[in-house]
Amino acid sequence: VALETARGTEVVWRFKALQNMVVLCARIARFDDMASKYRELLSYMDQVTRNDASEAINTVLDSASSASDLSKLETIYELTLDALKATANQRLWFST
Repeated sequence: VALETARGTEVVWRFKALQNMVVLCARIARFDDMASKYRELLSYMDQVTRNDASEAINTVLDSASSASDLSKLETIYELTLDALKATANQRLWFST
């Protein structure tokens, strides 16, 4: 991600890399790292297509559903809803 940031303003691959990092953190049950990477992922949401953003959010929420601690799951959903409200993307907000 750091190398991709140094390359310039193109964020598609950075966004996809962050998405994969979030999913991996969920699989190894590192939910604090997952939340921080997910915040970073959501900050790029307005710079990618709606389809990419929707796919990433759905993938992350599916992987987060494996959390046994409901407070961690609640944190991920709150981050998602806050980000969607901020971007005024109602289609994604309602589908989530």
